[in-house]
Amino acid sequence: RNKFLDRLRADYDQRHVMAMSFVYKPHYNLNHGWERQIVNGWAVTSIIQLQSGNPINITTGGDTNSDGVSNDRPNLAPGVTRARVKDNGGSRTAMMKQWVDYSQFCVWNATLNGIPPCPQNGAGPAGSDGTVRQNELDGPGKRAIAASIFRDFPITEHVRFQLRGESTNVFNLTNLPNPTVTLSSGAPPTNPTGTFGQINSPIQAGTFGNRVIQVG
Repeated sequence: RNKFLDRLRADYDQRHVMAMSFVYKPHYNLNHGWERQIVNGWAVTSIIQLQSGNPINITTGGDTNSDGVSNDRPNLAPGVTRARVKDNGGSRTAMMKQWVDYSQFCVWNATLNGIPPCPQNGAGPAGSDGTVRQNELDGPGKRAIAASIFRDFPITEHVRFQLRGESTNVFNLTNLPNPTVTLSSGAPPTNPTGTFGQINSPIQAGTFGNRVIQVG
């Protein structure tokens, strides 16, 4: 009944999305005809995509307040006024190791896989309702540049042959998915096998996956 605790961001609240495309068709007035044939006639296209991260929702992974609903919210640890993403100085390796610091959170009246118990700083009966708002943090942002180069070669008056070279994520930029955000998964280094706040591997496929090159 604490409805103010449910004033939150939607799951699809992605703050910044940018897509920019361009087409470049060079035309050089060179002295020699064979040079003009080699250089001109090509077209280069590209799509540049930049996105901020999707919301991530920190949960305990269980029914902490015994109300019959699992995946309750944790509390903020003493001295923490707002949950934040860890500043990793731009290091992708550090981001994957710990995107969110577990020490910002605690669980009511119990130790959970290395997460310490909270003092009575929650809401509801006995302070058992967590007060960390849903979708308060953002996951990693993404960026990718796709590009292609192609040219038409006339064969007859009505027949043309087109040669294309295409690549997704042409610079092979590393993009990361959202981290593990369930406290019951355990908190390293207190729990050596814990994975909370960690990112297992980069995005492997799709627009923001590894570079793919094809020729057609």
